[in-house]
Amino acid sequence: MANHLIIGLGGTGGKILREMRKRVYEEYRSNNPPGKTFLEYLYVDSDPSDLASKEGWETMGGSVHLMPSQKVSIHGIGANVLDNLYHYPGIHSFINDEDRGLLNDIGALVTAGIGGQRRRLGRLLFANNLSGLPDARFTVRLQANVHKIVTASKNELVTFHVCAGLAGGTGSGSIVDTIAQIRKIYGPEHGGGDKYKLHLYLYVPEIILVNPTSDSGYYHANGYAALSELNAMSLGAYRPYDVSGLSKDKEGHVKRLLQGCEAFEVAYLFSNINEANHQLELQTELPAAVADFLFQKIITAENNKEGKMKRLVGCENDGAGPEKDGAGIPVHSRRFLTFGVKRVEYPETEVKEYVTYSFARQAARQLQFNLWRDGIGFDECSMDEVGIGFKTEIQEKKTREDLLLSDNYLTLSKSLIDNVATKRWKEIASGWETSTQFFAEDAMADKEKKNWLSAFTDACELHFNTNYRGQGVKDFYKVQRGEKKAYAACIRRHIEEKLFNEWHSGSKSILEVEKYIALLIEDCESRLPQFKEKIASHENIIEHETAPEINRCNNEWNHIGWLRDAITNASTKVFSAYKTAKCEFYTLQTRIEGNRYAIELLQAVKNELEQMQNSVVAFRILLTEMLRHVQDLAEAKCKSEKSDREDSAKTVKKYDPEQVRETTRHFITDENRQKHNASQIRGELVGLLGENGKRSFNGLLEKLDMTSAENIFFNVCITNATAMMEDLATADSTQRMLNVNILEKIKQEYNSDERLEEFVTDLVKSAKSYLQFNPEEIGKRPETSMMQMIQLSLPKYDDPSNFRQKFIDMFAQVSGIDVNQDVSENDRANRIVIVAAASGFPLRFVSNVANLKDRYDEKMAGAALSRMVVHTESHKKALPELFEESVADKKERLLPVALTAFAMQLPVDKTNPTTGETFKAIGFVDELGMVGNWVYLGKNVLQAVDKLTASDVDAGKVIKLVEDKLRTDYLHNEKKAILKKSLAELINTQVLALCGNNDMDTRFMACKNAAVHIIQTELAEK
Repeated sequence: MANHLIIGLGGTGGKILREMRKRVYEEYRSNNPPGKTFLEYLYVDSDPSDLASKEGWETMGGSVHLMPSQKVSIHGIGANVLDNLYHYPGIHSFINDEDRGLLNDIGALVTAGIGGQRRRLGRLLFANNLSGLPDARFTVRLQANVHKIVTASKNELVTFHVCAGLAGGTGSGSIVDTIAQIRKIYGPEHGGGDKYKLHLYLYVPEIILVNPTSDSGYYHANGYAALSELNAMSLGAYRPYDVSGLSKDKEGHVKRLLQGCEAFEVAYLFSNINEANHQLELQTELPAAVADFLFQKIITAENNKEGKMKRLVGCENDGAGPEKDGAGIPVHSRRFLTFGVKRVEYPETEVKEYVTYSFARQAARQLQFNLWRDGIGFDECSMDEVGIGFKTEIQEKKTREDLLLSDNYLTLSKSLIDNVATKRWKEIASGWETSTQFFAEDAMADKEKKNWLSAFTDACELHFNTNYRGQGVKDFYKVQRGEKKAYAACIRRHIEEKLFNEWHSGSKSILEVEKYIALLIEDCESRLPQFKEKIASHENIIEHETAPEINRCNNEWNHIGWLRDAITNASTKVFSAYKTAKCEFYTLQTRIEGNRYAIELLQAVKNELEQMQNSVVAFRILLTEMLRHVQDLAEAKCKSEKSDREDSAKTVKKYDPEQVRETTRHFITDENRQKHNASQIRGELVGLLGENGKRSFNGLLEKLDMTSAENIFFNVCITNATAMMEDLATADSTQRMLNVNILEKIKQEYNSDERLEEFVTDLVKSAKSYLQFNPEEIGKRPETSMMQMIQLSLPKYDDPSNFRQKFIDMFAQVSGIDVNQDVSENDRANRIVIVAAASGFPLRFVSNVANLKDRYDEKMAGAALSRMVVHTESHKKALPELFEESVADKKERLLPVALTAFAMQLPVDKTNPTTGETFKAIGFVDELGMVGNWVYLGKNVLQAVDKLTASDVDAGKVIKLVEDKLRTDYLHNEKKAILKKSLAELINTQVLALCGNNDMDTRFMACKNAAVHIIQTELAEK
């Protein structure tokens, strides 16, 4: 089992995390690799927009963005923090009162809560985070993520991989405390071996700025300052304070961390130009290259132990000792490495992605437009181009009946909802016909003839006012108005389920559904005045036809004599006519109430349809957005890129992208396969609703977002796309798009020894480490060796010509690899991987560093604020130099030492017994405690500087003695005052005299300035 926590600091670190996540997902279609490797991530940044952004954090249709628990925001700082530093001992430890005063000049940057390309501000933000809300602290989330992978793997071994750029403020400024806090919590344990390893991956600023606007004045100086501090940390010469403020010494002061432990095992350095001058683009290519190296180093190496990366691991563990100065003091750490990685592959993933995205585009078009064009596939169209004939269809009587939108349903002549009560309902006309017939027959059977009319009339009135559907007509509709919204929702559900099923079956696209609903809404709107017209028509018929007929029958009934009735049966005829007129009257009266109700119900239905339309539009927008996205994804793949040359520093892709696109065009014009693909996707989408779920677009939207919808599309499409590619390979093996062996591709393309040699030579050059070296620096100390290696990993390939061995032999001939230990078998048939590395070198070997130093020296010679913000703290003692010191530099460094020693009156007068010559010297006891070890300093302080410059051993002794004295004998302010006075006398008397009493002499000025610096720093009163 292997646990790895990859930490990204700042913008560069975040980009590497992003590319690593994509690399893992592309390989395994998951954010978690299978097998024995367990990964976790932590992204630390001061830019909230970068932390929140999901742009670029996706690949192959899958999201690789980090969860909130995998992010740490160090943005912002309280307005009163710097004004109350005594409340924040962790921050006060590296921002003293003088530093605080200087920060006033960049108050806007401090208030903005960003690094602003000032390393001290980056450290300030990191330290402030450690004093913030517990759940948001770096250390809390660090421990939570470690606990997560340790629990999952059931193994406590963890390797931390910290990625950062050294040019900015956030990453470069927080790197020292990231290391210190990790080591504080997960430090090396006695007897625990390498339980917790810490590896760094650091971007060394490019010399020629790729983007000049990236430099706010500190870009290169930051790089040198960071490397200088990391070198010192590796040597134990710089131990950062515990900026959390939690670790205190016996006096209550904030402790320095990293006591007695290695700051880090290895630090990989990289820049944008490799050893062979091949340049990588900064924003994507370089982070992807680092991620590819991490992938090879972490996952490939650990899952395939045999032969893979063994020598690289050996480089990491060889423990190359530091370079020492003449006094034996370590000055140049050799924990630094660099790397190069190169992949040559048939891009099967990209090919599969392109075909999959093309299928997804077709499916999205079908679901949205459903417009098939021969030779093109499913195409796009506008709203105006769909729905021809829908308007006529909607107005047809049968359609309205099917949609529950006929007059009978809207007036409740027919029931919309079936229950015990509504099952007894009859349509308005037939209901009144039945009722009036019953009332007439009842009157004729039970009443005297003269009472027929009155009894019938009373029964009709009672039925209209009280008994119609158990309530009377007016009360019935009054009650139903309370159910109006429920009825409208019922109609909507019915219509939506019908349209949803038509979309599900593929007979209607979502655009056609939207058009259909729009026309339904339009039709409802147009029918509202029609119901008002019907009410007026019914009232007119009652007034001018039905009412006069009823009056006529009444009058005629009242004038029927017995004789006439006996001869003509007039009473029966008049009663029949009366019954008919009354039936029509009550039918029309009921229809009037029904039509009034229909107006209200239709308006409610229209509102429901508009809500349904909103759901459909939202779903169409989702499809439109997804269609746009998959089109962008498809177009980004399988492009003819001339920059994918063998000698470029990118991954070399061996395939014909135009052929892939042409084959895909044939795939997407297969109507049956594309309809089947779209049908499966619709089925998967609808399946989200469950067997008993409501079939509605709103219901579907509740189950979907962009990510889940795309996942369904891609999962179905990748299966169908793969099947078509496999079918093609079965039919014609020369058209194989999957399971292609890269060696077969190379064999076909480079079919002569000359062409193969040229190809391999270019590969070796482009696989060189992403760092350039300075031959002059390498030659200064022959004893300091730098180990370089290159390894080749290639797949099995059995063919009669034994091309695989031929390729290995050619690679060995060009690169000089040892075929017995530098060649391994790759489990991916479509890929060759070349990994290069250089290890055990001091920073002075790196070409960039000398250039960075020039810019750094400019800052150090400038304003105090610039000097302060470049470093993470104002170092009282100079950090070890990264380069071999020149004589002039040594003299400049040793001058304050000599002056202080003479001011302390440490040198004494000695006489050469042979010659009688007098000189100054400082005596030391040897390892046995005996006196007699003298450091000869010449006749005066100026000669003392020359003597010390000539002997690193002597210089080391005097430096230690002076520092010990300052820490012990001169801690008290009174003692400091005495030493200050002694220094001034030394300058004003001895030094001035040695310079011919010329206070403009350069030697005098140098001594005076050195003395002033000592007084302002080492002898400053407390």
